[in-house]
Amino acid sequence: MSIELSNSLRRTLSVLVELYSNHQEPITGDTLAKEIDPKRGTIRNQMRQLRSLQLVESVYGPKGGYKPTSDGYEHLDIKNIDDLVRVPLIHDGERVSNVDVDEVHLTSMHDPERCRAEIHLLGPVPDIDSGDSIVVGPTPVTNLRISGTADVADQTGAVIRVYIDSAEQGSGRQVDGE
Repeated sequence: MSIELSNSLRRTLSVLVELYSNHQEPITGDTLAKEIDPKRGTIRNQMRQLRSLQLVESVYGPKGGYKPTSDGYEHLDIKNIDDLVRVPLIHDGERVSNVDVDEVHLTSMHDPERCRAEIHLLGPVPDIDSGDSIVVGPTPVTNLRISGTADVADQTGAVIRVYIDSAEQGSGRQVDGE
């Protein structure tokens, strides 16, 4: 059975996974609200939905909160959180802490004037404005590094659309289209 999550539910699950992997303890709704949406009720409703899908579980008690289930990790294609490879996001020249790139979708590759990428993030989305400088990478296998200018940042969906200025592989070698 395949579960389709909305962008906001996927983002909430991604942020929970990232926070849980960093702290190794249940994450409170207040902590999630600070990272995702200041409305505590929104987080409560999202966590209820994710619990019903068995992607997260509640931990009760004074050190309680939420933690992802193995199905939650699997839904994000993370087999083992220890195997998670960090792909950095650099915003205006600074590495963004607690945020890693989850996926990169290249779009409009046929038009060099409008070559764009959709950057899907794992972790809380930083404040990014249109026109800001964005660098992704290097990626683990190909050492791909994408540089560009932010077009739109979707804070609820953890997606940044970027106009690509350059894509380089390895030690700064430009990737040529063939």
